[in-house]
Order: sequence, then structure tokens, then C-alpha cells
Amino acid sequence: ETSDVLPTIVSNVDLLRIAWKGSGNYQLNFMDNFSDSSTKIVLPEESETSPSLTRFSGAFWLGWKGSGNDQLNSMNVHDPPSKVVLNEESSHSPSVTEFNNDLFIAWKGSGNEQLNVMDVFNPNNKRVLNETSDAAPSIASFSP
Repeated sequence: ETSDVLPTIVSNVDLLRIAWKGSGNYQLNFMDNFSDSSTKIVLPEESETSPSLTRFSGAFWLGWKGSGNDQLNSMNVHDPPSKVVLNEESSHSPSVTEFNNDLFIAWKGSGNEQLNVMDVFNPNNKRVLNETSDAAPSIASFSP
């Protein structure tokens, strides 16, 4: 497998999962076990930038910027109808993580450098940070 942008990887128990944008195309891909290519899923979504991957509510969720637009999206990789199209835009890849049983997305604004964080399923929980960046953010959470 190849990609012309950075892949994303997440661990769960004893396996590593990987997601990426295809090389020479915008197709998003996911592999349940990165050492077993038979677990590859070609997703019905596209992006010009790297996706983000996290485990949320017992499933693996992607975050990505749309292809041909700056619209942010999130989806359970095993349930494409779960796709959430957010009313937010970014010129760069977003980042997703689970925190306190909620799915959060972080992004750099489109047309500005403002950093933002929001609960995917509760847009009223959006926070615009007093920080800026000219690159995509990364977000993570830790549970002992």
C-alpha cells in the first residue's frame, strides 16, 4: 500500500489499525490489521489530505477534510451511513480522539490559522482556542 501523504495509525488490544489516502488518488482506505492486507477496506469517501483515526464507542472512526472542499467529516469505518458532515471547514487535515465517551475533532480554520476543538455530536460544544497554527493540529487523550 502507498500514500502520498501521512497515514494514521491506532492501537487496540493486540492489533494496530491503519488508515490512509491512496497514492495518486483521493480514496480513503482502512486496514483492521496492518500486517494482513485481506482486512483492507476501500471506503466510499475521498480526501486530498491525511485522515485521522481513533477508537470511539467500540468502533474505529475517521476524521477527514473533503475532497474538492474544506468540509470536515467523521465516520465509523465499518458503518459508512454513520457519516457526519460537520458545518466546519479546514484547509488542513483534522485530528480526532475519544474523551469522556465523546468524539472530539480538532482543526485549523479554513482561511485563517485559528485552532478549534469540538464534540462531533454536539456542535454547540465548539471551542475556538486563543492559539493559531499554520499546520494541522493533533489531538490525543489518555485513560489510565
